[in-house]
Amino acid sequence: MKLVMLILFAIHLLTCVLMNVLCSVDIGPVSSQAYFVGAEKFKCEVFLNSSTFKKYLVSFQTSTHLLTNTGFTDFKAWSAITMLGTILSIFAGFTIFSICSAIIAAMIVENSRVTLKFRQEAENLMKFFERKNVKKVLEDGHSNT
Repeated sequence: MKLVMLILFAIHLLTCVLMNVLCSVDIGPVSSQAYFVGAEKFKCEVFLNSSTFKKYLVSFQTSTHLLTNTGFTDFKAWSAITMLGTILSIFAGFTIFSICSAIIAAMIVENSRVTLKFRQEAENLMKFFERKNVKKVLEDGHSNT
């Protein structure tokens, strides 16, 4: 039974690491972050919008259900409750950590998306000024002062 618990713990830990890698977003300066946010946003959104994230949460319920129906019936009641409590605490801790990591990554991505939008607006404004020849007028006016 300890081997089963260890295997489940290892699988869950690998899933957590995989999720954190897939949702990893560089938390560098916002200015540099805006340039590569497209790829990171795509990675994170594809993962969060896919059914993998939901299957990951459901797999915990399925594994505990299978263990309760197959393995724990052979043990005493107190042993089953203790073992199930241990598994639940381990899984719950890492699940909460993983969900929090995903939420933080999504918040960073959303922040970067807003930054990217402002940068695009500024570039569009500069293009508008260049088309209207306002930039030249502004430079001439600035050099005369």
